[in-house]
Order: sequence, then C-alpha cells, then structure tokens
Amino acid sequence: MSPRQARPRARRQAGLAESARSVEKDRDGSGAPPTLAAGIGDNVTVASRGSSAGKRAGARRGVRQRRGVSPRVLLLAAGITVAVIAWGYLVWTAISFGGDARDGDGRAWGFLALSTVGAVACLFAGLMLLARLSRAIGFTSAPPTRARVVPAPEPPTRAADAPTADAPTIDGAPVDGAPGRAAPHRHRAD
Repeated sequence: MSPRQARPRARRQAGLAESARSVEKDRDGSGAPPTLAAGIGDNVTVASRGSSAGKRAGARRGVRQRRGVSPRVLLLAAGITVAVIAWGYLVWTAISFGGDARDGDGRAWGFLALSTVGAVACLFAGLMLLARLSRAIGFTSAPPTRARVVPAPEPPTRAADAPTADAPTIDGAPVDGAPGRAAPHRHRAD
C-alpha cells in the first residue's frame, strides 16, 4: 500500500473514532470524553450501567409451564375411545339383528330398536366428550356468558285496567268490580 493510499484510510479511521466519542458523550449527557477506565467497547459501558452484574443476569423467559398431559385429558380421550368402540359394536349388532328380523325372527325387531338407540346414544356421548376434549386442549373456547336480563313489569295497556287512587286493593292488587275499575265483560252462550 502506498503512503498516499494509507493517509485517507487513517483519516477515515480517525473520523470514525471521533464520531464514536461524540455518541458516547451524548449517552452520558455529561459532555465529557469517555475515559479509558470505562472500557473500549460499548458492551462494557452498557453492562456497567445496570444494577446487576454478570453476563446473563436477569430472567429472559417466563415461568416454565408444565408440559405433561393432564389426567382430565387422558380421561376424556379414554371416554371417547370407549364410546366410539361401543358405537361400532352396536351398529354391527343392529345390522345383524336387522338381517335376522327380515328372515322372520320377531324378537330381533326389539333388539334392533335397542341397539339402534344405543348406537345413537354412544355416538352422541362420544361427540360431547370430543367437544369437551377440544376445550380442555385449547382448540376451542367456552361460549361467552350472557348477562341475565330480568324483564320489567309491563304497564297497564288500557286506562280502565289501571287502578285509581280510591280503588280498594288487596296487598297492592286491585279488586275486581271495585269502583274506579271497569267490570270484566262476560259473554253468555245463548
């Protein structure tokens, strides 16, 4: 490298060092140039500013969660398995009883009906357990709860139905046929 090429390179390096010093002045806020005791690199300066010492001081992760399968999930999975196996068996017996009933066995119709109802119940139970399992695992969430609304009492619709101040009441309810209240219309069958 020739001396002419070396001079611009040295000037660039000196300019970079000067800009690093000005950045360091701005970080302090003091405006004083950094001392050699503070260290050369930024890592030393940044690490010395914190209250804790050490390369890996402070937690970087949250609390570690348990990774095992909960007993509730295992119980739901076992229930689904039993329900699906029972459903398959009851469908197979319903097919068998249906064949016997068509061949003339009268009692097979009753067993066919029982096995069909049992198969439907097992399939329903399996699907309900599957919904609970998906909620327990976190695939789905519970439906939002609604605030219970209590309906307000309806005001009287006709002026004749509203009690007047001089109308007699029993426990706050107007008495039929009392003054101030119209008597109910009664129709007689002729």
